[in-house]
Amino acid sequence: DAVVATSFGDDDLATSDTRLRVLNTLGVKYILDRTENGSTQKAFNPTHFNRLTAKDGWMLFENKNAIPRLLLTSAYRVYTSQQNFESLFFDKTFQLNKEVLLERQLPISLHQPIVPDTLVLTTYEPNRVEAKTTTDGTRLLFISDTYYPGWKAYVDTMETPIYKADYTFRAIVVPKGTHTVTFSYLPKSFIIGIVISLLSFLSL
Repeated sequence: DAVVATSFGDDDLATSDTRLRVLNTLGVKYILDRTENGSTQKAFNPTHFNRLTAKDGWMLFENKNAIPRLLLTSAYRVYTSQQNFESLFFDKTFQLNKEVLLERQLPISLHQPIVPDTLVLTTYEPNRVEAKTTTDGTRLLFISDTYYPGWKAYVDTMETPIYKADYTFRAIVVPKGTHTVTFSYLPKSFIIGIVISLLSFLSL
């Protein structure tokens, strides 16, 4: 869950680059607003938001700059501390939809695409995410899901390291070619629970 500071007045959301950048990174695609709030086009600048519909006192806006749940990139920067991360992340030259911030240097070089990459999300469940990728070189696959112990990543059937990306999300290296990428959640506590249950059953 994320807590984003409340905006006030027509100018606050439209002029708060930091808040918009957080919303975009979190993939907040839609925003609901009540008509009694009196929001004008100034609050929901057409540069950032597209008004989709209005019904029963509600207005629905689409955030046009929200990054997708998954993206492939060949560009990343390394941050060394929380302060350094904030400095890089909120820098206007940092492109959310093209770059990723990592805690450390990758052990392998990434390649700029010559032909467009293909990325298709095929499964999205609480404990399992699966996607198909096709690239002409090595890429970084970013997913805006929380970096948390217990998650494993596989390229086809080969386990691969998960890197902490953009301070709290996940990324993995995807090699050239067509691959099936899988993220699965299997915490140690679950495995320990199974072992204890089996031992208890055998004892009985």
